[in-house]
Amino acid sequence: MKHVFFVLVFFALFVEPAYCYLDPGTGSMLAQLIMGGVAGVLVVFKLYWKKVKSFFIKTNSNPERDDTSQKE
Repeated sequence: MKHVFFVLVFFALFVEPAYCYLDPGTGSMLAQLIMGGVAGVLVVFKLYWKKVKSFFIKTNSNPERDDTSQKE
């Protein structure tokens, strides 16, 4: 952890100006990247929702047994 801190301090102290230009298309590209990432996370969450739900909610392993006990 100490090494990471020293590397970050080193780079922070010896930064030179980049003199670069970001055109207007860069902002829309970043917006598309963020929206695509959010959409991807939502799709993955939707695909695995049943597994996540079953992890937190215990279900009966034998539903037929409950049906017979209620009929009696």
